[in-house]
Amino acid sequence: MDLRQVLFVSHARVSEYSPEVLDILRAGLRNNTRLGITGCLHVQDSSFFQCVEGRHNDLTMLMSRIDHDPRNAKLSVLSDQKVTRRLFDGWHMGLASNHGLSLHDVMPDKRAPLHDVEPQALLDFLLCVAHLKSTEIPDTSEPAPPKQILRVGSNG
Repeated sequence: MDLRQVLFVSHARVSEYSPEVLDILRAGLRNNTRLGITGCLHVQDSSFFQCVEGRHNDLTMLMSRIDHDPRNAKLSVLSDQKVTRRLFDGWHMGLASNHGLSLHDVMPDKRAPLHDVEPQALLDFLLCVAHLKSTEIPDTSEPAPPKQILRVGSNG
């Protein structure tokens, strides 16, 4: 399989605690499960930071859909590479957000804009926070409670 991994950042046009973030998660879970895409999303300081993994054609379609989604703007790809294995295997859509850690924690210059994060630092951060805690996405349209990481995938 032609496995690809894309790390990207975009400006969030929705609040981190808004029902729209849960809508994004639910749509991601539905679509990513169908397409075999895995990954993790982090929301901080009005920005989405995400890693997605899957087949080349599926990720190309996903990136186009995300780029045209009115809930975000200024999509910037930090890394797009061929990989031999998934790092978020079983995570069709994970949210790693508001867990007490900040992307600034992994940046050499703590005052630098978050969009300047190095791709490997972002990937390491997502892997770290994604494994701190996991819960299912709630069935309600209410915003996710603070200090929660949502993990959704076939591996529970």
